[in-house]
Amino acid sequence: MHPALLLLTAVVSALMLPNSLATPVERWVDEHGRIHYGERAPQGIASQRLAIGATAPSQPAAQPAPRRPTPPLPAGSVVEGELPRESRELAALCAQARDNAALFKDGRRLRLRDSASGEYRFLNDSEREAELARAEQQQRRYCTPN
Repeated sequence: MHPALLLLTAVVSALMLPNSLATPVERWVDEHGRIHYGERAPQGIASQRLAIGATAPSQPAAQPAPRRPTPPLPAGSVVEGELPRESRELAALCAQARDNAALFKDGRRLRLRDSASGEYRFLNDSEREAELARAEQQQRRYCTPN
């Protein structure tokens, strides 16, 4: 076979390939109003034939615009709206640390469940002092001065 004829046959075949790959798909609505897609609709139900092909998209997907860094706010600025997630988490941790410190300072007997035995026991004075110190450390870490 002549090389030019072989090349022409290959080009024509390549051009026809996307059309031969198109798969007929039918769309129909059942008696409950649900939409279905398939190769064939059930007998007696009106359908719409859709051509689904292996063609390239007409336009490339849009790329999201790059994010610009947010400039820092001047000192003393008041920001309204919802706090960022990290700020809400810090506020919750601060509140928990303050509650814990108040609990350990108030002098009531506190009990906890022993992780080894599963039984409840009361905190002794040294354990109470250690937990109070931990709660105060958490307050310094999570609570910012107003």
